[in-house]
Amino acid sequence: MKLQDLIYALNKLGLSEYESKVYITLVQLGVCGIKEIAAHSKVPRTKIYPVLKSLEKRGLVTIIPGKPRKAKALTPSNSLFEQIKELEENLNIMKNAVIELQKIYESLSKKDKFEEQKYWIIKGNDDIVKRINEIIISASEYVYFVLNNDGLDIILNKCYNAIDNISKSGINVKIFTNSNSLMINKLSELVEVKYVSNISDNNFILVDGKDFIIFNKNMKQFIAEHLNDPHICNIINQVLNQIDKQAIDFSMSLLIQQLPNFKKSFIDEHRNFILPIFFYVLMETISKKGENIFNFLAELGKKIINKIEPFPILPNIQETLDLLGYLYLIDEGIEAKFTWDEKYLLCDYSGNLPESYRMAYEYGLSISPSIWSICLLGLMNIFGYSLVREEEEFNSNHWHIKYKLIGKSVSHIPTAMTDILPA
Repeated sequence: MKLQDLIYALNKLGLSEYESKVYITLVQLGVCGIKEIAAHSKVPRTKIYPVLKSLEKRGLVTIIPGKPRKAKALTPSNSLFEQIKELEENLNIMKNAVIELQKIYESLSKKDKFEEQKYWIIKGNDDIVKRINEIIISASEYVYFVLNNDGLDIILNKCYNAIDNISKSGINVKIFTNSNSLMINKLSELVEVKYVSNISDNNFILVDGKDFIIFNKNMKQFIAEHLNDPHICNIINQVLNQIDKQAIDFSMSLLIQQLPNFKKSFIDEHRNFILPIFFYVLMETISKKGENIFNFLAELGKKIINKIEPFPILPNIQETLDLLGYLYLIDEGIEAKFTWDEKYLLCDYSGNLPESYRMAYEYGLSISPSIWSICLLGLMNIFGYSLVREEEEFNSNHWHIKYKLIGKSVSHIPTAMTDILPA
């Protein structure tokens, strides 16, 4: 082994270049004086004694007393292997440290992936309460609640402190409810509370236009969906702004409820009962004229969408259909799931379906009596498809419709509705 290789190896054991050269000299020559060590190792004579003291501390050499001062190397197999053993122990410590650091890194990566996720389903009251409190506390601008009696109960008993804290920080907090429960009085002392008559069975929370939670009670347990998709949150924010315009101040709603002659006019859960009748008359009239109902309604749907500004027509069909499903849920309290696969469109409406849905099915309309169903036809037309009903099934809480898609997806999705509508 060459001298430079030996010096390199000893450097790896922690010896300096001078220490390595002096040690190798003593191994080669045996007992030596300082003058002889300096001459053979090429290390400056003034550096030899400090180097020997360092090597002695390492247990590699021994300094022999007397004049002149001399030194000799200890047995390498003993002294150096002790050094190597210590390095191996340190190496194991470092390996274990790397393993632990990797675990920490991977847990952070999982957290990052979680934070990038846009949609979660949460089950269990405790987990839902935890998530609701987290997004309430994270608010920097506003928090809007749409709550029925069950929602009020969980917010008042489990989230009161979080609402209290953010309201004191200047965060805009509004609660829309159809409940006349006295427990609202406690919340109205903190935040603005408004009465809205036609709230669905679901509860909603929108925070800063970036977090949206839907939760409702299924038997004794709550189940929730959490989204932080900006497109969906943007349109939901617009819907809630419209609700705000129609809502009555809570203190005023209490007065109205004490006046029987006015109660039905202002607080009527069925004030939209005429809408299904409009659909029946409309479709029956079109059918008698021999026109294609779906084509006519698709054109009508596009015009309605054009009036909803800005309605996000997303490049991905399924994302746009998911958005429409949430609008259905917010506006009518009906869970609408739309699934697209280039050949078929599957529509599933579930929940406590109103009588008008059963009547629409029996009448053979093959489209739910809702403005959002007309928007659905318009959206599919925008994406290059027309619909033909292929099969459907109906029971009291579920309506399944399968449409065959005619046409193919357009290559260019318009950025504005004016791109597809005639002037």
